[in-house]
Amino acid sequence: MKVLLVDNDFVSTSSSLAGLRGKGFIQLIKEGSDGRGALASLEIGLGSLDVLKLFSDGVPVEVEREDARSLREKLLSSYKGILKERGYDFLVIDNDPAVTPLDPVFSFLMDACSDQSLKSQTTGIMVMEPDETNVKAIIRYARVLRSYGLSCLDIVIANKVESDMESVRKAFDFVHEVMEETGARLGALVPFLEELRRLPESIEALHIPTQVMEIGNAIMRRLHSSEGAFYVYIPDPNDPLRRVALTLSSAMVKLYSFQFTDVAKRLIDVMRREFGEETRICLLDPEGKVSAPGSRRIALMPAYLSDRLKQKGIEDSVKMARRLAQDTVSSCGRSSSPSLLIVSSTDSLEPVSTYSDQSLLSKEFWREFLAHVRSSDQSMIVFLFCDVASGHCDALDGLADFTLSTQPSEKFQISVVHSRIP
Repeated sequence: MKVLLVDNDFVSTSSSLAGLRGKGFIQLIKEGSDGRGALASLEIGLGSLDVLKLFSDGVPVEVEREDARSLREKLLSSYKGILKERGYDFLVIDNDPAVTPLDPVFSFLMDACSDQSLKSQTTGIMVMEPDETNVKAIIRYARVLRSYGLSCLDIVIANKVESDMESVRKAFDFVHEVMEETGARLGALVPFLEELRRLPESIEALHIPTQVMEIGNAIMRRLHSSEGAFYVYIPDPNDPLRRVALTLSSAMVKLYSFQFTDVAKRLIDVMRREFGEETRICLLDPEGKVSAPGSRRIALMPAYLSDRLKQKGIEDSVKMARRLAQDTVSSCGRSSSPSLLIVSSTDSLEPVSTYSDQSLLSKEFWREFLAHVRSSDQSMIVFLFCDVASGHCDALDGLADFTLSTQPSEKFQISVVHSRIP
């Protein structure tokens, strides 16, 4: 996706993280520039993030707000030009706390959003610290917005929620109260995260917490659906399968073959509970070790199983990984909602060679497979099942977003051994 983040906060933290310092958009327009000097472009994953710095360093904010009032048409024209030229999928406006429609900067930004030629759909998100004073302030603010015809407050987020159950309950009650008063459809709780107190030097180095990813995915899944109001809770740390699914991630699971079917069924239950009964489930299981009702089994070409035993080195292994990934994505098909791919018995799929170190060969094969699947279908959640008895699971450590492990008993628990996601 192509995303524009407009930094409408005079503190300009987002702009600083994007490497933007000095003059902002308003000042550049005042000097006769087209304003693009206040725009930074960053490649993030498979998409892009542009950041537009509105306010200048060292210029009093009230001076720039007055400039925004007098330069309104020039600002609006240049801003619309940037939006049309870049063709963004999402526009995020990060406003100064408690900004109102009377603010001249906020006003020209909203005018651009209402331009029919840009075909924009506006969603309002309120972030609050969960206490009675903030709840009253947000309800009061929503009424002000409504009086100006802006009734787009759809999401209420309680931030910095302490982890004890009493704090969670109070935060939930506060969020529910605001939703009742404002008509918002999504309520979310984000826990207090010490790591966010220390900002990194750049956006690329910023770790996105699981809870924030979950809110983003919930918005994408349900906000514009026909469902009523709903809530996103702090993910249960004892449910790693749900955590992987909700963050649209990949996972390698170290387990015993007699546990394969049980874990697969748990996964399918999670997917259907979170994304609906029609969720696409695909199974790459050449040895038939998994019984998963409602799944689509992917058939391998006989030549593949033969060729995997004739590899001469890593280059051949990488080519085979791409071939398997392409066949898998093609056979599974695409879906508008997240889908699940379970790869069972990794050792029966990867190449074998007497010319290379088998551990390195396995690692490069699955690294390429995961990368190719995720680049082909970003909504596909991939689980690699590795049989602990095969003795080669360690070669796959760290390749997926999560490494999970089970206990060698019938009644087992799944735990997170490694995670790239905080």
